[in-house]
Amino acid sequence: MTATPIYGWPTPDGTDLVSDAPAQFWALATGIEDTVNDNTRRIAGRWTGATGLVAGWTLVTWTAETEDTDGFLTPSATTVTIPAGLGGLYQAHVRVNTLLTTSVTPEVAIRWTTAAFGQLYDVQRYVNNTNYLLGSYARCNINATQDLAPGDTIEIYSKCSSNAASATQELIISRIGL
Repeated sequence: MTATPIYGWPTPDGTDLVSDAPAQFWALATGIEDTVNDNTRRIAGRWTGATGLVAGWTLVTWTAETEDTDGFLTPSATTVTIPAGLGGLYQAHVRVNTLLTTSVTPEVAIRWTTAAFGQLYDVQRYVNNTNYLLGSYARCNINATQDLAPGDTIEIYSKCSSNAASATQELIISRIGL
């Protein structure tokens, strides 16, 4: 049997015996199925933390896990690591929620540490409190994308213009491209 040049799928050639055809077709079919699964399955994670906001940048600790398809992070850790074989284009969405009675300015930063580009930052600053039915909240959101290779990392930092009694954070990551 020979192999296709891009994906390496095994394919029958002119020297293979007809009696080997069922096993050869099975090998080809499972090769195709594995490739489709590897390139289209959901690869994602979702974690929450409750790191209080202070005037200086603070690294967020992720204390609870809602979803982690591939072992990106262990709860009580601060760093998401891209697992072996799962490089690609990733999107990170971060929310910082604070219940505030005074006007403050929460900020959030994503630090991407990559072998290819070094350390890169995406930063968002929120300047207005929003009044909801349940109280006054300041929510700072950021969405960003970055090409990441296995071993590259994601860390989230947050801060506030003045101390806040409490804050919760949420991180959602998804591989959105190869």
